[in-house]
Amino acid sequence: MKKVLFVGRGGISRTPMAASLFESMLKKQDSQEEFLVEVAATGHWHIGESPDDEIVELLEEKGCQVKCQPVRQVTEEDLQAFDYLVAMDAEILGTLHQMAGMEETGEILRLLDLAETREEDDIPDPYETGNIESVYDLIYKGCKAFLGYLLKQ
Repeated sequence: MKKVLFVGRGGISRTPMAASLFESMLKKQDSQEEFLVEVAATGHWHIGESPDDEIVELLEEKGCQVKCQPVRQVTEEDLQAFDYLVAMDAEILGTLHQMAGMEETGEILRLLDLAETREEDDIPDPYETGNIESVYDLIYKGCKAFLGYLLKQ
């Protein structure tokens, strides 16, 4: 079983969206039993909370089953326990690399780095942009590329 951890800053918007979309794609491929998908945050301010209501509403409108894990903070143990640690942006990517130091870890990558064509490198925080729909589109594109990458391995 491959273990995937989507990592965001606060853990209530981008990561549950990515995990939900990714699991939906796995289900369509009949591959959901091959993966364990979780979410975590680099920050501590939303620990124990559920995904944001606006995110849940958007995912439900899109026909996607929502992954409703309570937010937890990423740990150094996660770096070894997960095969893939998927950061939403460069800041989070840097935090994961800093946590890893020289230790052997799962593959650390930024979600949009796998997309063949992209206008942006980072998935913006929807609370900073005010545009949840465009964040959804970017995450969908990144998850699709990530799944393609995994299925080729």
